[in-house]
Amino acid sequence: TVIHIKDTTVTHIKDTTVIHIKDTIYVKDTINKNNLNPVFYDKSINKLWGHRVNITNEITPTLDKFRGIELDIIFDNTENKFYVKRSEAEPNLLSLENYFSSIINPEYYYYWLDFKNLGNDNAIISYEEMLKLVTKFNIHDKTIIESPNIEPLGYYAENNLYTSLWIPMKENITNTWIAELDFFIQKYNFTVLSCNHNVFSFIQEFFPN
Repeated sequence: TVIHIKDTTVTHIKDTTVIHIKDTIYVKDTINKNNLNPVFYDKSINKLWGHRVNITNEITPTLDKFRGIELDIIFDNTENKFYVKRSEAEPNLLSLENYFSSIINPEYYYYWLDFKNLGNDNAIISYEEMLKLVTKFNIHDKTIIESPNIEPLGYYAENNLYTSLWIPMKENITNTWIAELDFFIQKYNFTVLSCNHNVFSFIQEFFPN
């Protein structure tokens, strides 16, 4: 689960706690999922991550201080290619492949990818591209993909990538919605549940683990 309080985020990933404070991400302990190696390590040097590192000239100074970075990605359905940006309206200036290529020894670091436009229409093709990238740069077990879209993200989870399911804030929470959410969480075994601080009490009550 994740709780956002102003500039602070607290994430509980099974036996792991991740704390985002303004432009950093604090990671504690380790997790294991299926046959993957731990994506988070318990050494203190790995517990601080840079947040929203979306341009290449921020990568090196950030990784001089931290062992992990969070960034926003969009999949271009025409080019079948990932770009680092927050919305589809922004120009395609930096591909995710070039982003990773700009990092010396990318396999040494950790990546939290906030996938802004994952959907049923691009789940399979984007997964194939993502798998190529994490394989090429040897970061398969050091990358988490985050999205609020359950079933397309579930495709990623079922195919052995770390996933973070964003739980949206709802005005009317019903038992039916809770049951459906629980069904999909159990079905896909997402690595992380993440949410705004306004949803945290709900997550804590119904999905404590």
